[in-house]
Amino acid sequence: MGKAKLFLRKSKLNAKGEAIIFVRYSHNDKTVDFSTGERVQPRYWDDTHKQVRKSLKGHSGINAFIEQKRIEVDTIRLELKSRKVEPTTEAVKREYNKANSEPENVVVHSPYLLDHWAAFISHQRNVKRLEESTIRQYEGTKVKLEDFEQHMNLKLTFDMIDNNFIDDFNSFMYNEKNFSHNSLGSKIKHLKSYLNWAVAKLLTENVKFREFKKPSNETTIFALTQQQLDTLFYLDLSGEPRLEKARDLFLIGCVTGLRYSDYSAITPANIKDDSITISTEKMDKAVTIPLNDYSRAIIAKYPNGLPTISNVNLNKYLKEVGIRAKFFEEHEVTTFKSGKKQKHYRPAYQLLTSHTARRTFATQSLQRGMQMAFVMRVTGHRDLRSFMRYVHVAEPKLREEVSKAWDTLEKR
Repeated sequence: MGKAKLFLRKSKLNAKGEAIIFVRYSHNDKTVDFSTGERVQPRYWDDTHKQVRKSLKGHSGINAFIEQKRIEVDTIRLELKSRKVEPTTEAVKREYNKANSEPENVVVHSPYLLDHWAAFISHQRNVKRLEESTIRQYEGTKVKLEDFEQHMNLKLTFDMIDNNFIDDFNSFMYNEKNFSHNSLGSKIKHLKSYLNWAVAKLLTENVKFREFKKPSNETTIFALTQQQLDTLFYLDLSGEPRLEKARDLFLIGCVTGLRYSDYSAITPANIKDDSITISTEKMDKAVTIPLNDYSRAIIAKYPNGLPTISNVNLNKYLKEVGIRAKFFEEHEVTTFKSGKKQKHYRPAYQLLTSHTARRTFATQSLQRGMQMAFVMRVTGHRDLRSFMRYVHVAEPKLREEVSKAWDTLEKR
């Protein structure tokens, strides 16, 4: 069986002490190597995970590119097998060279940045299989780049993408478009994904974009307290079925830790053995979450399946539910507009959104004594740094629990 993996040929170093990263294809004890063209110093190579270490600047872009090269080789293997051709090292090498050789009539690719965006979108939709909501975000980024071109009276080429460009683009987005740090950060993330794709497609050799930093600031985390959660649970909304269904769907998110895209998709088929088992949309893997007193009671109300409510309507209805629950306590909210920090005060009912449910689960689980590792397993958090925001919110209760557990010395 053929296998393609990445490796660093440490025996050959250039003057900078860098070695080339190769894709090695193996089949029946024979191997053939394909150069990715990328070089790194051996100290930056993680041989266990076959990738560049995070300590190297631009590691994510390099890893994305070399993984694309590995996939390219492995795709050749799969295509040969589909044609019932044995994927020997010779056959894979032959097909690889054929695919990467220049045709007699060389096609000159456009040097302009946005001319290839449609092909990129097609790749994201048909190869990466991204959700249409994500595709729309990429399209929105293209619109902002077009606005930038018009503002600067220029047409961007791949060669223009450097530190001067990103400084000008950031300034434009802050001052002309009034973007927040996080909103701008998402646009830069999309642009870097596009440029990594362009490098893999040999549309450009410019990799200066890999040094671009995604600006971000922690947004205010609002989560329901246990008392507020119980208030919602027992709130009599029988006379307003629209709000009752919104409340119930929201509470399912509060007690499962699922994202809206997942908890709004729960059907009776997902309820088995006193648990919810569902393949999550973002993580693309199945999770099993035991039912509890809250979720059992809500699911029992809807034997034919939970209510179907769009995210837009759910967020709108939750504000009304919050008013019925008298969630008028004001909270400080920090936002960033045009790169500047701003503080506001908002009543709790205005802060209720579909994502508040997930935040409530994480915070409440910690406060109720669940171990952090178990909470992260349910929520699907892989990044401890982002999850630590919930720990910060839950700190008062955690301090209380630590004191209760350890302040046991007898007074003398």
